Amino acid sequence: MSSEYMRPNPAACYSLLAEPLPRPPQSELENTVANETIRAHPELFKITCNINIIKFSELLQDHPNQPFVHSVIAGLTEGFWPWAEPPDGYPITHCEPQHPPKDDRELDFLLSQRDKEIKAGHFLEPFNELLPGMNVVPVHAVPKPVDKLRLVVDHSAGTYSINSMIDRESISGVKLDGIKTLGDSIRVFHATHPAEESQSLVLWKSDVAAAYRQMPMHPLWQIKQAICISDQFSIDRCNNFGGRASQKIWWSFISLVLWIAIFKCNLRALKCYVDDNFSFAVAGDLEFYAKYEAFLPSKQVSLLQLWDEINLPHEEQKQISGTCILIIGFDIDLNAMTVTMSEVKKSELVNACTGFTVRGARKILREFQRLQGWINWVLNVFPHLWPALCESYEKISGKMQPNAPIRVNNAMRRELLWFIDHVKRSTGIHMLKSVEWSPYDRMATTLIGYSDASGVGMGIWFLGEHAGFQCPLPPDGLKDLIFFYEALAICLAFHLGTKYACDCIAIYSDNTNTIDMFSSLCAKRVYNSILLNAVDFTINTSIATKVYFVPGNQNVITDYLSRFLNAEALCLALNWKIQVFEPPRDVLGVVEK
Repeated sequence: MSSEYMRPNPAACYSLLAEPLPRPPQSELENTVANETIRAHPELFKITCNINIIKFSELLQDHPNQPFVHSVIAGLTEGFWPWAEPPDGYPITHCEPQHPPKDDRELDFLLSQRDKEIKAGHFLEPFNELLPGMNVVPVHAVPKPVDKLRLVVDHSAGTYSINSMIDRESISGVKLDGIKTLGDSIRVFHATHPAEESQSLVLWKSDVAAAYRQMPMHPLWQIKQAICISDQFSIDRCNNFGGRASQKIWWSFISLVLWIAIFKCNLRALKCYVDDNFSFAVAGDLEFYAKYEAFLPSKQVSLLQLWDEINLPHEEQKQISGTCILIIGFDIDLNAMTVTMSEVKKSELVNACTGFTVRGARKILREFQRLQGWINWVLNVFPHLWPALCESYEKISGKMQPNAPIRVNNAMRRELLWFIDHVKRSTGIHMLKSVEWSPYDRMATTLIGYSDASGVGMGIWFLGEHAGFQCPLPPDGLKDLIFFYEALAICLAFHLGTKYACDCIAIYSDNTNTIDMFSSLCAKRVYNSILLNAVDFTINTSIATKVYFVPGNQNVITDYLSRFLNAEALCLALNWKIQVFEPPRDVLGVVEK
């Protein structure tokens, strides 16, 4: 297989550069009240871990980031600490007001869930007295769409919530594999294998059972996540989905499992999104998996055997394969090479976004975060819609109180309306159509251009078309923001490129910040309108666009054009003309103050 096909994905590389996980801070080690309760009641605070830690450690002996490996092993052995720093003034013992069940059905459900956790070893048998140093987290039941209930453990409830002890910056940086990485690997496979083989592929997906709950928590954190059901207390010993650091704790562990699978078991195309592990295989390449008494794709069997070796639990009904399967909530069809959202999910997403577009709307921080999580999930299929999140993230920056109301401003409304419009009009991503390309790809007609901006104007040069363009900066536009006009010049170059028949447009710029902005589709709010316009251009014209770096000393012609030094510019190339142009009205709209 090609080296590109073998290239590790973001999830597999996470563990290579990750910082070691923390242990409890000194303030907690010196918390005499909590420590005395833990010593007096050792039966309540135990490390519940199914993982075969010895085998897991052996498989990681040659991992290049040993400090990180050792910190994860310490977490499995002694319990994980979730990056928490309890602020001064927080009570040592606290029972947050509970949400009583509405009826007998909800009460029976809560009791059954508690019994299930006790059977799994995550809870101990309930006890009647709140002990010193304990913090009680509210639990309640919420309805599911199909006449079922779901347990909510609310780590964010109240002024002294345990989630408020964890700084968001400390738990950022998790790298998940999206659908795009799967599409990249499949396209490379098709390009590097004979047609008769590459036409016969199947997808497969394997899920870990109760993934987050496999991670034990440190006793000094267990004592902070007690729960109360029917006036009886239980200690939650394990990582809980409601915790702010829960995903990063799980990801720290599973990223090491991925490293073993990819680099030692040769599962090079394996992807992972939280607890969904997925990939593809040649149809007919099956192996008998004795535990389930079934033939499965051989690569899937290799992964399950690794999980068995380290005692990571899984269930038969969660191991699936086929040419069309559901992966992280999207329908993946290998025959059509498409990834689509169901109309039901699309409608639910649009309705959720619409609630934020009402003028004067106020939503609490939790609702902002829930919507952001939903949109981030959709970006697995529609990555070009990233700019829709810019103002939303700005609005919650620095805010910590989960129930604090936040006003939705007009800029956020515009971004969400833009997002809603594109989601409504979309039908899915055709993965083969989203092929990587370079400016010199013979399979596409590519227009190559250069752009630059100065304090007086913007310049654009299309070398192969013998054409240069220039325009002055708008007199009523933003001042002293050269980066803005560098980015605007690129966007204008895309629009000017429609004069020439092309499938792709590659623009070279000497501003690295601008290149990063177009590559990531993420920008500060003052520049985001340019990205919105650039995405609209690509979608409406079906012309693919890219921005590349060129050193300033090789971008002299556009520098001269931007400063209206036309005589100097004309001396540097033969047989080309300079035109003064007026930007399209819809592009000029992005410079309004």
